Amino acid sequence: MKNYYTTGQAAKLLDVTIRTVQMWVDEGRISCWLTSGGHRRLDKDSVDAFIQAPTNKNDYAFDDSMDVAHILLVDDSKSDSRLLRKLILKISPDARIEDADDGYEALLKIGRRCPDMLFVDLEMPNINGFQMLESLSQHYESEETSVFIMTSYNPQELKDKGGIPDLVKHVFHKPINMNEFFDTVQDYL
Repeated sequence: MKNYYTTGQAAKLLDVTIRTVQMWVDEGRISCWLTSGGHRRLDKDSVDAFIQAPTNKNDYAFDDSMDVAHILLVDDSKSDSRLLRKLILKISPDARIEDADDGYEALLKIGRRCPDMLFVDLEMPNINGFQMLESLSQHYESEETSVFIMTSYNPQELKDKGGIPDLVKHVFHKPINMNEFFDTVQDYL
């Protein structure tokens, strides 16, 4: 049995981004060593102890004093989420990025902490993007969050489905135009 976690395994266990785990290691909150190839190996006991400490993860993950963007990606497609994550990290390498697989999970996360940016796919199981945005429009009063839609629907199809709520800053059509994405997102970070 291994006595360590990879950074990715620890991030999954802690429900945070790999970058957050790396920062915790750099701060000395989690013990690790480097492989000959330069990869972090996190001491299993250190990670397990960190998980058991009730304040460690939550105090850090939702600390508003940190000057990094908090971004929520709402998409049931893991490959689309990975692509968005890579694009966002090119613009803002220190961004704290969370994922939600559907609108229900996203609404719960938004209820715990208001993200700076919210990227929403429209077609998802359970509560889809349309339903989630409708709920946000009715119950969400924060002007601090920039909301973006990711969709394969064309403008007419979006109109036929009820249109886009006013809180949406921009609609990105799939496949995403990289130049449009970088130019638009940089304006909101």
